[in-house]
Amino acid sequence: MNPPKVSDRDYIDVLIATPKVYSATEAARVQPEEPAAPAHDAFTRLPHRLKPDPAALWCEAAEQVERCGGVLVVDDSTLGKPYAKRIDWVQWHGSGKRHAVVEGINLLTLLWTEGGRHVPVDYRLYDKAGDDLTKNDHFHALLQAAHERGFSPECVVFDSWYGSLEVETDAGGTLVHLKGYGPIRLFKIVAPDGDSEWWVSNDLRMSPLTRVRFAGDAWIIEYYHRGIKPFCRIEHTQVRAARAQRNPIGLCLRAFLRLEWHCYRAGVSWFEAKTAIVRPAVPAYLNNPLYTLSATA
Repeated sequence: MNPPKVSDRDYIDVLIATPKVYSATEAARVQPEEPAAPAHDAFTRLPHRLKPDPAALWCEAAEQVERCGGVLVVDDSTLGKPYAKRIDWVQWHGSGKRHAVVEGINLLTLLWTEGGRHVPVDYRLYDKAGDDLTKNDHFHALLQAAHERGFSPECVVFDSWYGSLEVETDAGGTLVHLKGYGPIRLFKIVAPDGDSEWWVSNDLRMSPLTRVRFAGDAWIIEYYHRGIKPFCRIEHTQVRAARAQRNPIGLCLRAFLRLEWHCYRAGVSWFEAKTAIVRPAVPAYLNNPLYTLSATA
């Protein structure tokens, strides 16, 4: 059997380089001109061929994090698939971005940050119709895996959806007993529009000012969601089968890991990093414009 012509690294490089739309056909078109250049079907087969493995992300992220310190953030996001027809994993989920229930794939991400970086270290896909695990089960699995990998963060922050607590408190915090765990400090923040936000900490002495500092770290994951969707095209996988859906999502996360590491070292934004890739093509076009009008008298 001939070896595959396309590797996971090839797929990731195209994700990083492509300015807008990703497709197997376009991936084949932009390959360097050489006799053995892969055709589009080589890129099409890759998501079906790879074994889905979230651990591949951790293998690449491990050297970028400080396990003793920083903050771990757990959050989910719905990868919108508004035009999906018979695509595995696509179900109805709540979307915070759209403030509605939408069709898509629900992605849970565990992110590490020290305030300046956004490093995804693990992820899960929530298939509420196809498996026996709840979103909270996946949440606990992410934290358990982080513990086994030696993480000892300053704090773990997550959305109030995972708490399911019913107790009276305020912004100053209240000591309560969490069944199966013990004493915790609970904060309730009410936004100007009336929405409530819950915060829980096992630091019983946590002050409101400290909570505000960690709140800034929690917001980083929203910033991360806004980056990985347009810059790594994580919502634009064009496959149907479950296995083939899982792999491009994992590859997009690994592409983001590389993009984020470059931006951190270079001190540039995601937008600037992507623009720098295609910028050399503009002078080349200006030297030889292809789209012109016929000369008129």
